[in-house]
Amino acid sequence: MGPSAVGLRCFGAALLALGLGAAKVWAQFHPLPKPPPPLHARLSASDAVAVGRIVAVEPGRLLVHDATGLSGEVPGEFRVKRSPLRPPPYQAGDLAVLFLRGARPPYVLADEPREMLRSPDP
Repeated sequence: MGPSAVGLRCFGAALLALGLGAAKVWAQFHPLPKPPPPLHARLSASDAVAVGRIVAVEPGRLLVHDATGLSGEVPGEFRVKRSPLRPPPYQAGDLAVLFLRGARPPYVLADEPREMLRSPDP
């Protein structure tokens, strides 16, 4: 066992002796990602919720057809703004549940990309 391994064990033992617990200690060095917000929080953060088919993925927009509003008023076809820095995981042909913000198109997606729902089966 090398000197760095001995030092790490002593450090860990000292922290446990102080009553911090292994989980708290490890969380400081390797935090877990935040879980997605619950559904009620996502609904309250959005102006409308729709299910629609992504027809085209353009540089700054998503084109949605055959949309059905689950909450709020949405037209059958609309555009959604798409961030190039954090693009949503949608591709042309995907059936998606869209949590939308805005009073009229182009809407803004209310979710983070990791929270977005898309159907795996076309």
